[in-house]
Amino acid sequence: MAYRSAAHDSTGYTPAKLKLGHELGLPVDLLTGKAPDEELPEKVTSYAKSLQERLMEVYHQVRGALELSGDVMKRNYDGNASQVYYKDCDMVWLYNPLRKKGQSPKLQNPWEGPYTVVERLSDVTYRIRG
Repeated sequence: MAYRSAAHDSTGYTPAKLKLGHELGLPVDLLTGKAPDEELPEKVTSYAKSLQERLMEVYHQVRGALELSGDVMKRNYDGNASQVYYKDCDMVWLYNPLRKKGQSPKLQNPWEGPYTVVERLSDVTYRIRG
């Protein structure tokens, strides 16, 4: 219940608001009372209509918040990321996760080498020689 009633940083809304269209009634609400905008509508049809409108409004706001949050995460990642390029004759290790029969996977080493870089084919592809 604590998770469902806590607002997320990326969306700004609680999971209960996103799924149900309203906030959950918490025990503290018994002492403080309900918020005025959370009163139940009198008619079922008007309640259904207002629920749909609230969910659509929240949906559009969350989409915008998630796009903004995604842009911030990308900018932070790109700022800290570094591109590694190898030159000819550099020594490198090859990651080969192929498992050998008869050995425990925990005890197998997936790294092979060292190998010598012969040629750079693209940003992430190199020709190596053993």
